[in-house]
Amino acid sequence: MLLCQVRADSDLRIAANRIEPVQKGERRKVQARLFRKRLVADDVCIVDLRFPAGVRIPFKAGQYLHVLMEGEQPRSFSMANSPKANDGAQLQVRVLPGSIFGERILATMQAGQTVELELPFGDFYLREGALPVVLVAGGTGFAPIQSLLEEALPKYPDRSFTLYWGARHENGLYAMEQIQKWQRRHANFHFVGTVSDGPPPAGCRSGLVHEAVLADHANLTDHQAYVCGAPLMVSACREAFIQTKGLPAANFFADAFVSVNS
Repeated sequence: MLLCQVRADSDLRIAANRIEPVQKGERRKVQARLFRKRLVADDVCIVDLRFPAGVRIPFKAGQYLHVLMEGEQPRSFSMANSPKANDGAQLQVRVLPGSIFGERILATMQAGQTVELELPFGDFYLREGALPVVLVAGGTGFAPIQSLLEEALPKYPDRSFTLYWGARHENGLYAMEQIQKWQRRHANFHFVGTVSDGPPPAGCRSGLVHEAVLADHANLTDHQAYVCGAPLMVSACREAFIQTKGLPAANFFADAFVSVNS
């Protein structure tokens, strides 16, 4: 559960699934310039931002940033670009009706205009090791996984990575060209796409994304799982992978996207 979203009715004891050292990098604020924006689905806009000349901000693949807006709560977006391209940030923004940043601000921004960012945040990043990796993305939950794979695939050529990406409609799988590049270049990368509403594109399946994982794996005892998307999808994956497929709880890593009129 998300502890920021619930209130306890009684005393609780909270135990960590894992304890690991954290190297805190320098978190910085920066005025980023809009380089380009592209509508790639009915409700998804890819936003390319550039930092001022000479400014690079290190981050780990899978981490996120805050968009700072005067008089509003910060809005969080994962960085989809590789950490090697740390002179800017690519965001994959789901544009919700009435959203402050997605609909009101982004819609009117022109190339060259600036927005204030703070980064990096988060501990959703690939852990070391040789275990096979299952990655599950729902909608724009693909963004941090794109960053993770861009770094990991050339770095770990002998490690198995299987990406399951689910969307409601076919156009929600908006980065198929990128996925096809990974498939051509990396023998140990595998992809399964799912569509829950309507017919799936060629080579993809109908249904919910976590159900595709369950159908493909008799067990997950010797895997790591990285899941990013809506909280209900993340919860469904956590419960099913751990309770029915034997995934060790310490090998489940997640970033739940909570919609806050972003």
